[in-house]
Amino acid sequence: MSKKKPLTAALFLSALFIGWPASALFAQRLGADAVLSGLTTLHPVFRYTEDGTPRPGGPEVRQLLSDVQGVLAGAGITIVGSAEFERLMGARSYPIGVLEMDVSMSGHPELDLKSYLLSLRIKQAVFLTRKPVVNFLGTTWESTDFGVAKDLTFVRGVARDAAGRFIQEWSAQNAR
Repeated sequence: MSKKKPLTAALFLSALFIGWPASALFAQRLGADAVLSGLTTLHPVFRYTEDGTPRPGGPEVRQLLSDVQGVLAGAGITIVGSAEFERLMGARSYPIGVLEMDVSMSGHPELDLKSYLLSLRIKQAVFLTRKPVVNFLGTTWESTDFGVAKDLTFVRGVARDAAGRFIQEWSAQNAR
């Protein structure tokens, strides 16, 4: 083993132990305490990259998205496709948002591990106060997790946890 491999391994594992507890600190609400209040419907947008190349994803990637959608649907949030999202966005007052999930993985063959970055964002229509006809999708909730994993199965659990954190905050603002 060359001198470079132990140094790479040490830096990689250090990032894991430093990053692990820090990832929960990145989950945050952006803005007022009631930004999730009344939100009933989400349209999922999913992006997966591996070693810097966008990938359409296979069964494991589809299962990851399905897991997150299951957590949301289990809490009572309606999941809609692109056509329905566009139709509902036209109804200015409909409580809909976009669930953006980005997963990026990079292999480290000398360690048989992959680093991952998982970002989960909720975007909703935002209107300018001074000119209400101007609207756009703005991030109202965000969670970022990073670390190392042997495979995508571990990242599926991280994604479910991130969705669970969102559901906790959403539930707190939408008491039944």
